[in-house]
Amino acid sequence: MSAEAPASARRRRPSASLHAVALGLQEAMQHKADFALGFVSAAFPLFVQYYLWSSLYARGYSIPGYAYADALLYSVLAAVVGRLVHTGFEYEVGNDIKHGGLARYLVQPVAYVRLRLAHFVGGKLPMYAIMGALLLAALAFGGAAAGERLGLLPAVLAAVALGVAINFLIFLCVSFTCFWFDEAAYLFEGIRIGIVVLSGGIVPLAVFGRAQDVLHWLPFRYIISAPIEIAMGRIETAALPQLLGVQALWVAVFGLIAWAMWRVGLRSFMATGG
Repeated sequence: MSAEAPASARRRRPSASLHAVALGLQEAMQHKADFALGFVSAAFPLFVQYYLWSSLYARGYSIPGYAYADALLYSVLAAVVGRLVHTGFEYEVGNDIKHGGLARYLVQPVAYVRLRLAHFVGGKLPMYAIMGALLLAALAFGGAAAGERLGLLPAVLAAVALGVAINFLIFLCVSFTCFWFDEAAYLFEGIRIGIVVLSGGIVPLAVFGRAQDVLHWLPFRYIISAPIEIAMGRIETAALPQLLGVQALWVAVFGLIAWAMWRVGLRSFMATGG
């Protein structure tokens, strides 16, 4: 997503990316209060959902295809995967574009998007470690089929990684709208809420009834719901390569869209003297 640089400059890029990862990790560890609040914000909805499902199932209501224990396990996994795929870097990208901070990166032999990705990953490493442990615990102690689910761990991790990539690229595309719009904060939050709902981050997609057939054609299912479906053994083993392949396809699609928006937006940025 950046112009060609000399060979010596390209050789320096990996070290710059590693430095960005380290910087992101350092900032994450410095903001312990934010980290703790993020953890609590992921745990609090579980209490709400526990009482919600307990009340509904006690009154004879249920989610199609989900027993009471399955609904609780889904809630736990959705909270974990939701935190793993959560972004936040889009505000930084938006500020760089709006306030001209992007210019200082363009005169350096580094790829801006690669640095943002590295910084994003570095800042998420502590959360990845904790949520990864919780994911493993949920799979290990999630009932009689726990041993079978642990065998699916490699596929679950691959699906989570691809889900992170899809969500990252979606918000990268949204952040690039700042090349043309002055204020995109409301757009960020609106899209975030929509993705959480449509990806199964709050309730299973089965709640949507026939509409879930449409949702299966959209990219959002492959951010949160797909990894959970694999973890809960709701995807046939023979169908796993196809599901992961569809996730990879969405990564490629949004990668191309982001690349095109970057190239067009960068010309606009440079033309206006940003």
